[in-house]
Amino acid sequence: MQAQVDLETVLALGVDLGHKSAVRALRPGNMPKEQTVNIPQPTPELLGVFLILALHLCAVYTGLGAFPLAWLSETLSATSKKVFLKKLGQQLSALGILFLAYTLVSVGGSFAVMQATYPELIRPWLDQPLLIVPMLTALGWFVLFGLLYAFTWRAAKNQPGLHRALGLLATLGVPAVLGMSLCMKLALYTELPQIAPTMELGPMLSAGLGHPLFAPLVLSSLLLALCCGSGFGLVYLLTRRKRDDFGRDYYTFAARFAANIAALCTVSALASQAWIAALMLPTLLAEAGPSLLGWLTAGGAGCALAASITWAMIARSENPLRHKPAILLAALLLFLTVAGFSAVNASVFISF
Repeated sequence: MQAQVDLETVLALGVDLGHKSAVRALRPGNMPKEQTVNIPQPTPELLGVFLILALHLCAVYTGLGAFPLAWLSETLSATSKKVFLKKLGQQLSALGILFLAYTLVSVGGSFAVMQATYPELIRPWLDQPLLIVPMLTALGWFVLFGLLYAFTWRAAKNQPGLHRALGLLATLGVPAVLGMSLCMKLALYTELPQIAPTMELGPMLSAGLGHPLFAPLVLSSLLLALCCGSGFGLVYLLTRRKRDDFGRDYYTFAARFAANIAALCTVSALASQAWIAALMLPTLLAEAGPSLLGWLTAGGAGCALAASITWAMIARSENPLRHKPAILLAALLLFLTVAGFSAVNASVFISF
């Protein structure tokens, strides 16, 4: 029996596509000699799936990453007395609302599709609905405070401290959403697949939080969310320049700020992916030899470096928004980075 789970889809959508104790089997010394890793080779169809998944993930990550960046901008505005940062925070929170709506629709739609086509693959959640409580709680927290933060800029004009507190609460919801989602799925699909329906919530949380790949995967997802919030946020600034006429000086400042954040976060995401590769790839490559995973890792890393260099050049330009081809190129490279990294991370759930 073979099954595969796309980890990043699970993280973003809460959709469960398969289960097996794969990660435990991937640990050094635990790989049965008679089994080999079923790593697919590149095909046009498979690459198309990766690209479609990456497009979806970029949208979800943008919705998650825009709120922390908006809060950061507002907080820096309060400490540095720079009005431009506050305006940027307003625009980024609006971007976050746009893609948060997409995320919520995709969660419901994906659940309905999976229930209709693969009901046996989401049966653990239906048999033990308490397992989904941590994820729904985190998501509800993020949605509630994200909406309050985004829609109270004018109402909280005379209470900036309260508004920043709402932004902080929304920001804390981002790692909570990613962490709780990943924690429960790591426990359910890699640590305790056989006895999960009879497990209590506490032991499941302990199993997920104690998984060796929990921390690096959460960190990688969080950094990719910040990359998308800033990188695609820069593209968003291009589309809003004529509608939100805040002046040339503002858009020059905002574009530089977003480009710098995007470059920094992308380099950091590359480092976190190296951490994941150090834990996963040696055993995989030892068993299966060079494969699609190696190409995806190298390709994602190359695109991440190229995107970071492009953003650094944009940030040092006298008029960043005049470099529209470079801004769009960097966004494309980020899209390819997400495609490569998310596909590699999904191999955590390869079944044998």
